[in-house]
Amino acid sequence: MKNVKIAIFQMNACVGDIDSNINKILENAKIAKKNNVNIFVTPELSLIGYPPYDLLLRKEFIDYQNKKLFELINKLKILNDLYVLIGHVSVISGMLYNTISIIYNGKIITSFYKNNLPNYSIFNEKRYFTASYIKPLIFKVNEINFGVIICEDLWKGIEIPKIDNIGVQVLLVCNASPYHINKDQERFNIISKYIDIHKCSLIYTNLVGGQDDLIFDGSSLAIDNKKESIITLPRFIENLSFITIKLDHDNIKFFNDNKNCYKYLYDEDFLYKNIWDALVLSLRDFVHKNNINHVIIGLSGGIDSALVLAIAVDALGKDKITTVMLSYKYTSQMSINDAKKMTDIIGNKHIYIKIDSIVSSIKSTLFNIFDIHNSIENDKTEENIQARVRGNLLMSLSNKMNAIVLNTSNKSEIATGYCTLYGDMIGAFSVLKDVSKTMVFKLAKYRNTISIVIPENIINRKPSAELKVNQLDSDSLPPYDILDGILENFIENKKTYEEIISLNYSPQDVKHVLSLVKSSEFKRYQRILGPILTKQSFSSDWIFPITNKFNFFN
Repeated sequence: MKNVKIAIFQMNACVGDIDSNINKILENAKIAKKNNVNIFVTPELSLIGYPPYDLLLRKEFIDYQNKKLFELINKLKILNDLYVLIGHVSVISGMLYNTISIIYNGKIITSFYKNNLPNYSIFNEKRYFTASYIKPLIFKVNEINFGVIICEDLWKGIEIPKIDNIGVQVLLVCNASPYHINKDQERFNIISKYIDIHKCSLIYTNLVGGQDDLIFDGSSLAIDNKKESIITLPRFIENLSFITIKLDHDNIKFFNDNKNCYKYLYDEDFLYKNIWDALVLSLRDFVHKNNINHVIIGLSGGIDSALVLAIAVDALGKDKITTVMLSYKYTSQMSINDAKKMTDIIGNKHIYIKIDSIVSSIKSTLFNIFDIHNSIENDKTEENIQARVRGNLLMSLSNKMNAIVLNTSNKSEIATGYCTLYGDMIGAFSVLKDVSKTMVFKLAKYRNTISIVIPENIINRKPSAELKVNQLDSDSLPPYDILDGILENFIENKKTYEEIISLNYSPQDVKHVLSLVKSSEFKRYQRILGPILTKQSFSSDWIFPITNKFNFFN
């Protein structure tokens, strides 16, 4: 019986931090060697982080990577007979290639260059890389044939060559595959289909961590060719796991040395846990990787800011958070009390500021101008003044405290423009940018099943911006279950007006919502960075013109 021991390094790499990435690789490769590992696998572009975007267009960046790659190869000499798979950039005849190289005893013995370059959604690899047409590499360790491909090559079903008329027995796939809701099921289906076609076992090594608006969930796994043994690594955390491959009469079996396996479950609790962990990881890595020391949250007493606070405390701890209640005459005592109650539970620093005099001063300054234009009646102008005063004060605190403001707007508000430019749209990171209002409620209830951090009254009360007397969100928008259903079908499912109506939504509601989406495009062009959770977020892959005479319900 032939055995090969594999180390899967589910790595949290930071884009551009090549020295730290190398240190992680070396440290974990040494651990692997001590555990008698034969092959040590890292994710796609593990040396430089993914996605590096226009750093790839800078000569000094590529030169530095090459210098450090050479140093890494020399440092790996001490790990005799360990095959190390490293993701990096190769320059060949002036062209860049997305590369996996196998380093063995201080040399690169072979390399594979990515064949299929994704150029959709958040991916734009064709801007930087040249696609290779060289077949996947194949190498042999202890009489077992291993193949190597990179991420998109799996999704496109790349063909694999043979050695001595024997096909690849274990395919090593190095990935930087970002998370979206239900991505692991989609990923598992692709892997399963590939195994069925190519009759090989497969080890899938994925990146983990937050990188700007992208979230990499890890979820690395190993599946034998008969799908009898499925070994999975933990989601949303960096992890080093060892898998022993045993070949017995052409049968491949995987054995998990770390006992890290989890089950593929798809109930609602699993869904909410994944989303929660994704948001926590995204915020934590954004703060830590950008050397941010503190965050500020405008805590209104409503559910959105309460959820952001709950995510922030799980990601950063209470000592790195300051919340600010900015009350005006329309702010209810209930909101003030609920906000205070939540901060008492968590124990973070909380500031209370009344903004009445500031708002009154601005309104007084503008009164005569408004009067000239026959516009002295209160309307959205006065509501927006309140929001912008709050935004101004939060940003002033941010400057003085050397902190960032966490935006608290949700996807439903951003989609319909139910938010104020330079008011509640301010901040450096929009935690709920891709979280619908309906999901906000579900996540709040989920988090309270772990421990109570959000007062029940915040979850149960009717949503209100509290910018005028007795205001409710439902005064301007359809009920959120209807609104979010329309938005999901239009934005994420790409359904037409007629198709949405056929799902039993009223034409009036659909027209109203689609009109709001179109008319608020100018606000989204000034968007704040925020984690991507769905297949269609308001990120770099949402590109609609502001100047646009087309109506979606013609």
